[in-house]
Amino acid sequence: MKFIPCLIAFLLLVGSELSAEVKALALKDKTLTVKIILDERCVFGDLDAIKYEFQERVEKKQKAKVIVTLEALNEDKVITKTLLDSTNPNDSSAIFKFDLSKLPKGPLALFICSDSEGKNYCADKNAAKFTEVFSRYQFKNDPKTGKPTSTNSDYLDPNLFPSDKIYFTSILNLNKSIEYYNPLLVNDLPALVKNISNAKKATSLKDLVQGLGSLPLSVAENHFIIKLPAYSPGKCNN
Repeated sequence: MKFIPCLIAFLLLVGSELSAEVKALALKDKTLTVKIILDERCVFGDLDAIKYEFQERVEKKQKAKVIVTLEALNEDKVITKTLLDSTNPNDSSAIFKFDLSKLPKGPLALFICSDSEGKNYCADKNAAKFTEVFSRYQFKNDPKTGKPTSTNSDYLDPNLFPSDKIYFTSILNLNKSIEYYNPLLVNDLPALVKNISNAKKATSLKDLVQGLGSLPLSVAENHFIIKLPAYSPGKCNN
């Protein structure tokens, strides 16, 4: 595992061009394409959290898996894709195609979560608290050996490992097109959950969206782009 030698600052930056309007992605057929890309920055971000927890589980001989799901919010229907597992541990970007004919019209949630328990869905998991995630991987140099040494007792315990959690979410609405929103704008929150029939679930999802602070979806050539912020030393020289 790559060591983090100093206190981590976690930031999510929002582009000034974003508006509070509900937007729609036109569908040429019943397939939704989602592309996940690396968003390099001079701070640690979502992708770093995903990979650190995944790698810790691997090192401790535990099942490790990260999935991308598209889940119906008014019915128990879900499409699941694998982003990381033991056979594919290093991909930081991917393209997934979701067959929308397998899902009902109405509210959907696009998730990225860890799934070591093999449930194949994300909605009932807790949101990642990124400052807590990163505090687990802080290291300092041992004055005697000069080598990085962990300061976290949970990390050092071979019987303790990260629980499954949600790292990213975006609430959508499927009709003839797919409506999507800017989850970082408070004025959009009522629109995010207005079509969810279960009031308790709607409140839970609204809290999840606010707590995670995921970057808004981008759109290019009729597909969605998920940008996962990640630390890149080269970005610190600009």
